[in-house]
Amino acid sequence: LYSSAASDVYKRQNLDSVGTASVVKPYTHKGKAFWRLLVGPARSVEKRKTLLALVRSKGFSDAYAVSR
Repeated sequence: LYSSAASDVYKRQNLDSVGTASVVKPYTHKGKAFWRLLVGPARSVEKRKTLLALVRSKGFSDAYAVSR
């Protein structure tokens, strides 16, 4: 989660440049706006592990898998 949409757009472009599909989506928590950078889909456990390793290698050390 990020508090700046511009930050997410830059990060999305960085991930898209290595062939991942990503999207920036708005998210609200306790009345505060955030943006989520989602990458995928990964349709198998093995693909999810591979994609997560790629995302982390691009500097997103706090990345984690979600189901939606």
